[in-house]
Amino acid sequence: EPKISSYLVKKLSESQLIQISDGFEIVHRDEKGYEIYVKEPLKDLFLEIAPEAQLLSENIKDDLFTTLSPAELKSNYHSLEDVYSLLKRFAQEYPKLTQLIHYGDSKQGRPLYALKVSDNAKKDEDEKEVLITSATHGDEIITVEVLLASLTTLLEEGKDIPRLQSFLENYEIFFIPVVNPDGFSRQSRYSNGVDPNRAYPMVDGGQRSSIQCTEHLIEFFHSKNFLGSLDIHASGRMIIYPWAYTRKAPADSEAFAKAARSMSAHNRYRTGQISRILYPAPGSSADYYYSKSRSLSMAVEIGRRKAPRPSRIPQVIENTREMIWRFIEEI
Repeated sequence: EPKISSYLVKKLSESQLIQISDGFEIVHRDEKGYEIYVKEPLKDLFLEIAPEAQLLSENIKDDLFTTLSPAELKSNYHSLEDVYSLLKRFAQEYPKLTQLIHYGDSKQGRPLYALKVSDNAKKDEDEKEVLITSATHGDEIITVEVLLASLTTLLEEGKDIPRLQSFLENYEIFFIPVVNPDGFSRQSRYSNGVDPNRAYPMVDGGQRSSIQCTEHLIEFFHSKNFLGSLDIHASGRMIIYPWAYTRKAPADSEAFAKAARSMSAHNRYRTGQISRILYPAPGSSADYYYSKSRSLSMAVEIGRRKAPRPSRIPQVIENTREMIWRFIEEI
């Protein structure tokens, strides 16, 4: 993969935003400005668009993990093999409540798994279908921890807690802990050089670079009738929804805003339309799913780091788990 540099741009005009969002990855926005990832072959083009950009790092590959030792990562975060083993164990221990689905393979041959959870998971019942995903960006490893924690709670306590029991009885929930296994295995944002959350077909008909993990997930999406999808990202403490590719509001903006308000009541996350509260993100999953099914397709940016210190993990999990339950209740 080409070397990737990180730049900070304090202010961007509307025309700069459009040009940069179309060809580069805006990955973070705060009071300091916009952080943008630039692949080495496109460096000169980027600096023509934003000559005032400040270089933050010439190689962002390992920057996010310098505060955690290998031992801390291994003992507090699941590896890809750990995730696969846990999903298979759940499928064996809860045969009535789960169905493990192998819906494809990544470009490098890693399996793509979804775990269906419902009171009669092996049957296709007339119930509301919900999709919950994490690790679309493979370096956002805290997202896998919160998804697995929520999945574990639902399976282990679902029969004893009325709220969770209602989920099992009335929904078919599909959990995909690792959308991008090739990136996750390397703790890389990308899948073989492509950002998976910029690789969905454009709402306005434009073309994006396609990748295998996204193509198989799109096929899986169309094999179901999802009424809602939630993609868990990190970081930024936000609840966001379409449109991402344009500042124009979606037809269902009130429904999105209502769901976001409910989800933020517990953790006080900011809420809003992706292109307005964050930045333009053409080719996102939320835009694609919503454009195809008018489903409640949303994303969350959890916590403040992609790999928080071990002492912070329980609080991030608690804030996110309640948000997931409230999202399901809005379907």
